[in-house]
Amino acid sequence: MGTWRASPEPGAPGASRTVDVLLADDEPLFTGTLCDLLVDQGYAVTTASDGMSAVHLTRCYRPAIVFLDLAVPGIGGEDACRLILAEPDPPRVVILTAHATEEQVRRLLTSGATAVLVKPIPSEQILRLLGEACQARAVAAYSA
Repeated sequence: MGTWRASPEPGAPGASRTVDVLLADDEPLFTGTLCDLLVDQGYAVTTASDGMSAVHLTRCYRPAIVFLDLAVPGIGGEDACRLILAEPDPPRVVILTAHATEEQVRRLLTSGATAVLVKPIPSEQILRLLGEACQARAVAAYSA
């Protein structure tokens, strides 16, 4: 597990918000690349390398979004997704996978996952989903 936090200059993109992102994936190259991208954009990123750690860290850090590999070790991405989405005020969960059956995709989306993305994933798509999660969290906080 690791945590990376950006320290943008005042007034820079990302300076007015702190949005935690949980990235649960056991592939160090993918995790490192995605962490670099998100930290460069001003986001705080926490990583997990297995499903149960992802659930635990979601409870601890309350991220706006969880990027969760379907094939993480331990309880696996599908079960971890269900547990995360059962939490009060759950984050958005985006499933990442190298392959998934249509049935798995349907089950994940029906259970509340925001999206199921097949690797490799364009960085623009990751940033768009993260931006939407941030906006939804800001609106919810403002409405509360």
